[in-house]
Amino acid sequence: MRSYTLSKTVASRLRALMGAQRIRVAELSRAWGQSADMTSRRLNGDVEIRLGEIGIFAQLTGYRPDEFLADRFEVKLNPANGPIRKETGRQRGTGRVYGSR
Repeated sequence: MRSYTLSKTVASRLRALMGAQRIRVAELSRAWGQSADMTSRRLNGDVEIRLGEIGIFAQLTGYRPDEFLADRFEVKLNPANGPIRKETGRQRGTGRVYGSR
């Protein structure tokens, strides 16, 4: 039986949002100040994600840090104060909902 930790749940939500907002691992690793390998290990659940990293990711995507820890997570179409995509001038997101396991 597979165990789900809070860190793995958060990692799953970050990956979903990265896909929706087209954020590359290289971009996130620069924001987190670590190698792409370490960032990938955190996103895959091999290494726990730190609270500070959740905060940085929240700033990058226009979410509040606590939204990644809630029982229910929604990939918002227009996150409050969300980032603006350079190429289109529109906010990122798709409106998909992801529940916790």
